Amino acid sequence: MKIASDKLCCSKNDRAAKLFFENKKTTSCATDSGSVLAISSESEFERILSATSNPVVADFFALYCIPCRIQEPIIEECAKIWGQQVTVIKINIEHLPALTARLQVRGIPCILFFKSGDEIKRFAGVQAKQTLLTALADSILTSSTTTTNPL
Repeated sequence: MKIASDKLCCSKNDRAAKLFFENKKTTSCATDSGSVLAISSESEFERILSATSNPVVADFFALYCIPCRIQEPIIEECAKIWGQQVTVIKINIEHLPALTARLQVRGIPCILFFKSGDEIKRFAGVQAKQTLLTALADSILTSSTTTTNPL
């Protein structure tokens, strides 16, 4: 585990955490959780980005990542608050490594905000609920000038 910007963050090479969780039977991050949709393919990811006029919040995670487990209930709380106004998705980096690489996700948890198919905001490491709520509100208001990584 490494510390990034004073936030808990796992790198993809965190072997100790991966080995610890390898034999654990858990699906806490891998299933749909109410209004959070688990993405299983790149085409599904692309379809969601292109089909919705809502902002999309993508949470990149791995089952072995302890900070991801800390972030999960925070994302779920935010999804409940955002309701139908925001599409919240989860992407397991081990199942979609090409998408993870294409979007330059280097550490997890990594939360990307998209509007009209363009990335408008990114966070690495565990984020507080208020940080995410404020960031989404700010991003929607200023997204026309802050595109950081278009798809």
